Amino acid sequence: ARLEYYDSEKRWRSHHSPKRSIALKTCFNINRRTDTKHKNVIALYTKDDCFCLVLETEEELEEWLNSLLSLQHGEDVPDGEPPKPTFEHVWQVTVQKKGLGNSRHILGPYLLCLTDKTLSLVSKSQEEKANRDTYEFGLMCIRRCG
Repeated sequence: ARLEYYDSEKRWRSHHSPKRSIALKTCFNINRRTDTKHKNVIALYTKDDCFCLVLETEEELEEWLNSLLSLQHGEDVPDGEPPKPTFEHVWQVTVQKKGLGNSRHILGPYLLCLTDKTLSLVSKSQEEKANRDTYEFGLMCIRRCG
């Protein structure tokens, strides 16, 4: 399944090429996003960037999110369970040349991903997804942030 969007409904009806097409299976993560301007936002994180959908209501957001996650995970979702995003929160960050990041050569653009048990840093390098550096830390091991 894929999500396509067009400049206008007229372009869609006249069968023009979409402005963008996102294959849901290739999304790194799909989840709700906190936004200062809009209340109901879904973020689709691809290997290169983040595409956001702004929805009118909370109910519409839940419906879209469940549908997108179901299409992304396919038959991997157990019966009766609602589909869940891989990570609860994802932020695009840049690891600076300071302290532990420098000594471990963890520098540059990363996705900082949070679950209820772990914090992961996933490299945003232009290499194939399978070759990306991923660093995972248990939340119990983190003493402070900042």
